Amino acid sequence: MRTVSEVMHTNVLHIGPTEPLTSAINIMDEKGIGALPVVTDEGELVGVVSSTDLLWRSELDTGAVPEGFFSRFTHEDNARIFIHLYGRQVCDVMTRGPISIPPETPLNEAIEIMRHKAIHRLYVTQDSRLVGVISGRDVMRVLREKLEEKKEPLSDEQITQRLHDVLGTVKWAADVTFKVENGCVTWEGASRDMVDIHAMRVLSENIPGVTSVQDRTYLLKPGVGYARPKELLAQQWY
Repeated sequence: MRTVSEVMHTNVLHIGPTEPLTSAINIMDEKGIGALPVVTDEGELVGVVSSTDLLWRSELDTGAVPEGFFSRFTHEDNARIFIHLYGRQVCDVMTRGPISIPPETPLNEAIEIMRHKAIHRLYVTQDSRLVGVISGRDVMRVLREKLEEKKEPLSDEQITQRLHDVLGTVKWAADVTFKVENGCVTWEGASRDMVDIHAMRVLSENIPGVTSVQDRTYLLKPGVGYARPKELLAQQWY
């Protein structure tokens, strides 16, 4: 499996923590990007400023410092809110402690972090110094390469064995059979729903040598025990 260092970009646009907030906005606007890493003169990654950070500002009438009796007990939080709403430097509004990974991180682990954290990019650091960034677009390019890989076509017998191997591990195709002739996979039997039928097509198309897929299955009505042709409309079936 590839590592992040093989995919990441190394020439990363960044900005300093004491730079004017308008400078960050200008760079993001001109380059069409939604976030900038914040880096010190020594190259240390200390934060990220994004378009989301800029949504909560006094100039936009989108925030206010809490007032009232209980606010006196949260003065530190109130001070932070005030800084974010009125600050003019990048460090005033940036998100501190961004998620980062070392360049030797396996690519699949980086992708899992992006997926679970619902983030579009990960910054790559070496000894706290920013050395690169990997984004969702980089991941898409890797996926495209994988999808376009040419593999040696399998024979009908090999395709049949591959299908048997997979069907023995899944739970969504218990009542179906199939046959393979000249690369065409024909599915027969009873399917529980259209999702099962969809999954059988996907399974077939992922095997090298499969040239076409035919579906001759029937949809099994839940709780009844007999099948009707799937050509019936969904509202008629259920």
